[in-house]
Amino acid sequence: MMIFIILDKYFNMALCRCKQHPPTRGDYTIAVAPVGWEENTSSICGRAGCQIPGLIWLKEREAHDFEIGVRIFMFASFVTKVRVEDQVIYRKN
Repeated sequence: MMIFIILDKYFNMALCRCKQHPPTRGDYTIAVAPVGWEENTSSICGRAGCQIPGLIWLKEREAHDFEIGVRIFMFASFVTKVRVEDQVIYRKN
């Protein structure tokens, strides 16, 4: 049971990508604005060579957390966390 919980956390991680480089893999359902987006954010697209401010893309479980008020999310690399604003920029139907 504990292994399942730990593995589940690995597959529910936020991703930072700009509008020009949205995720092409994974079941990301919404993109939310990091604090200060677009002019004053330190969240930059994770695509190699890109330096455009990024949106924070969330999978279904994280999107649910967002809907109930969670505003801090972990990236898959565990290097840092990101705080997001209340604004949803993109939502998959």
